[in-house]
Order: sequence, then structure tokens, then C-alpha cells
Amino acid sequence: MLKNKELFNLEQQMDWLENKLKYQRLQKCDLHQGQPEILAYIYLHENCKQLDIAKYLGVSRATIGVSVRRLKKQGLIDVHAHENDARATSLTITKQGTKRLVQSDMILDEFITKKYKNFTEQELDAYIHLTKKIVNNLKRVYKEDER
Repeated sequence: MLKNKELFNLEQQMDWLENKLKYQRLQKCDLHQGQPEILAYIYLHENCKQLDIAKYLGVSRATIGVSVRRLKKQGLIDVHAHENDARATSLTITKQGTKRLVQSDMILDEFITKKYKNFTEQELDAYIHLTKKIVNNLKRVYKEDER
């Protein structure tokens, strides 16, 4: 049980630092946390609906709605009536949105490189392996909680 507390504290510190550092970096390209993922989804799934993004990211439609309004206001996405569902809207990424997505990808890639700077190839492989196990455990718990 003592290790649980240490793990919890380390994960909390890492989450806080990572979120803070990513937010600072994303401000350079005038994006908020979570928006690069939304832009990437729209880029890969042209004419998608907000509900599609919410399901994919595991967040509420309201959360996506706030980001969509911000992204539209910045001219990064276009919102138009969905051709098959009069109640829904379709989302497409603009040229400016694509540029901003590429810029954010470069910023986040540089961040990941710095985050794992002193790791050997073996340590990275081990970390990836262990992280996959953790993700699978969390998915299992999530499914159990949904029942």
C-alpha cells in the first residue's frame, strides 16, 4: 500500500507538470489544451459531427461545443449543416487550421523529445510496454464501471 501512495503522488506530479508545460507551449500557436486533438480528428474525418469527436475523445458534447466555437471564431474550422441530419452540423478544417495543426504537432513532438531525453532505447521500450499494460488495465476498469 505504501507504493500506491508513492505512485499516486508521482503520477499527480507528472500530470500537473505535463499539462502545465503543454499548455505553455500550445499558447505559442494560440491553441488550448485538447484543441490539437480536435483539429486532428476533423482533419482525418472531414465533415464529421461534434458527437463523433466527443465519442472518440471520451468527453461530453458540451466540452466539444466550447472548443468548436473557439476554433470557428479563430477561423481554424468551418461549421455547416450536415447533409444527412438537419439537426447536426458538419465540421471541416480550414487551411489556417491545417497550418496550426502542423505547428502544434511540431511543438508537441519537440516536447515529447525533451520529456524522454535521457532515456535509452531499452528504457523507452520498457516504458511503452508498461504504459500499454496500464492502459489495458484502465480500459478493463472503465468497462467494469460502465456495467
